[in-house]
Amino acid sequence: MTTEWQYRTHCVELGRLGYRKSEPRSGVAREASQVLGKVFTALRSEGTRPADVARELHLRPADLNDLIFGLVVTAQEGEVQRHGGTDNRTRLSVVR
Repeated sequence: MTTEWQYRTHCVELGRLGYRKSEPRSGVAREASQVLGKVFTALRSEGTRPADVARELHLRPADLNDLIFGLVVTAQEGEVQRHGGTDNRTRLSVVR
């Protein structure tokens, strides 16, 4: 058990050492979630996009991405360009 003063002191020290954002100098890779991967795969097969999931959770898509980044592989929304009345996905090219 610690006093309130000791708790505050420990929090300040942990923040100074960088532990409030992440564990510094940890060579441990972030874990991936098999369950989340299966859930997002199933949702994708049903036509549900990550943006739809974010809306259902009352989150911005960027916030959902921040929460699950590195835990599961998800598709990112791309821009659609209109050419001659049809939708064509943006074409990628190598820039040197």
